[in-house]
Amino acid sequence: NQLKKFFIKHSKKGNLVLFSSHNLDIVESLCHRAYIINHGILLKEIDLAKEAVKKMSLAELTQLKDSNPEAYNKFFN
Repeated sequence: NQLKKFFIKHSKKGNLVLFSSHNLDIVESLCHRAYIINHGILLKEIDLAKEAVKKMSLAELTQLKDSNPEAYNKFFN
């Protein structure tokens, strides 16, 4: 919680905060943008403020490949 507060304060000063996490709830609560990386390859930059992304959690976005390949390809390509 203290680290989260630091990230928010640092970001509000106009600074970049870059961190890696598999905890998508934290990413969604802290970040304006997220990057999906798979085996070192950048798949997608996501603007978390966009309405289309708000309808789906990051966890759902990353699971699209197996559950809905057509939607996955549309989103990531």
